This record gives sequence, C-alpha cells and structure tokens, in this order.
Amino acid sequence: MVVLCSDIVFVLPCPCTPVLTIQNTTACPAANGKQPFTVRTPYFLASRCFASIIFEASNFRQNFFSFNGTNYLTTIGWIDSTGTCQARDVSIGGNGTAGTFYKINFPCDLSTMRFGGMLGGVNMVDLAEIAQFY
Repeated sequence: MVVLCSDIVFVLPCPCTPVLTIQNTTACPAANGKQPFTVRTPYFLASRCFASIIFEASNFRQNFFSFNGTNYLTTIGWIDSTGTCQARDVSIGGNGTAGTFYKINFPCDLSTMRFGGMLGGVNMVDLAEIAQFY
C-alpha cells in the first residue's frame, strides 16, 4: 500500500529524506553524455512534505529541449537511494518564452520515506538526487 503525503499538513517534521541536485557530471551514464544543470537545489517543503523541483521551461540558458515532431522533450535524470541513475526524455511542456520555469512537486511516499511521482508519463521513485540535463 502506498501512502502519499500530498494532502497532509505536518506538525512534526516530514519523515522523507530531502532530494539533492545531481552534482557529479559522470554520475548518470543513462543521460547519454548530457550534463546536469545544477543551479537550483530542490526545495524541501517540510510542512507539506513535498520536494519542489524547478526545471527550465526554455532553451534560454542551455539547450534543454528538443522537438520530436509532436512534443518538446527534455531529459530528466535521477539517482535513487542505491546510487543507480536513470534518465528519461519527458514531455513537460513547450519551449516557451525565455527564462520561464516549471515547478514540480514530488510527494513523500510514507512506505519508503522517499520522494517520487509521475512527470510527463515517467514514474520517478526513490529520489535521492535529480537534475534536468542539457
């Protein structure tokens, strides 16, 4: 059974381990040579037990997005608690105006004490570190 904290306001501290930003440029071979963008550390919203992660919504700073003929895709990589890195191309919107961002909230899974959730149809679970790649 999966119990999520998305609608609970915590009086005590959130039990989930905060998510970090991938800093090591060689930690994620699944990203096919792309580099992690590590400007923003995920925000740990303890009172709601969310990990809020900010992703770039344009190619203003780096070439984050490509167009596959139907959707704009960006590569998101994450390292789980075992140190395994996964990376997927996800469709989280368009290549909009310069300098805009997406804020994604990942809830705490009380059965694993880790943050995770769906993003662009990709199930990202057991988040220890995360980054958008370019």
